[in-house]
Amino acid sequence: MSHSDFSIIRLEHYSAAVLDMDGVITQTMRPHFHAWKRMFDDYLRSRNVDFEPFTEEDYYNDVDGKPRYQGARSFLESRGIDLNQGRPDDSPGTETVCGLGNRKNHYFLDYLKENGADLMNPRLNLSKNSNRGKSVAAISSSRNARAVLRQPASLICSTRSSTGWTPVNNHLRANPNRIFFSRPPGVSM
Repeated sequence: MSHSDFSIIRLEHYSAAVLDMDGVITQTMRPHFHAWKRMFDDYLRSRNVDFEPFTEEDYYNDVDGKPRYQGARSFLESRGIDLNQGRPDDSPGTETVCGLGNRKNHYFLDYLKENGADLMNPRLNLSKNSNRGKSVAAISSSRNARAVLRQPASLICSTRSSTGWTPVNNHLRANPNRIFFSRPPGVSM
């Protein structure tokens, strides 16, 4: 299905819909790329080595689609940098994989506050008024799902979102993960 074909999906043909927030409702590549680039470029400059900036190719090869800390480690390894993993509660100023990942997340949230996230299709409207009261759920493996959906460009959902807390706590891998569609978190079958 091409990007322009989204308009042919009509909710009235279904009793409910479960949509992946990342890449179906919103396009978060730009804020993610911006945050990764800012963090890695700052970090690489601080190491006093030959500076080679973080690129879109690095983004797609090393971090896209991976959990944050795994993406940070993957990129660092691609540059021959071996850092201590650290802990998920490391401050964004800590020189560990987790610290750098947390700094990236800080930059991501700053970018969202200033710019929001783009909609995949500006005509997509999932508010209760437009879907005639049918149930619509937005799911994501991102811990930032609520922050993304709160942004002005995305204020189309008056739905319940399932954040990354469930997959992280259940050790499920990141998107795309079919388990979300076979049994959405919080839904009994």
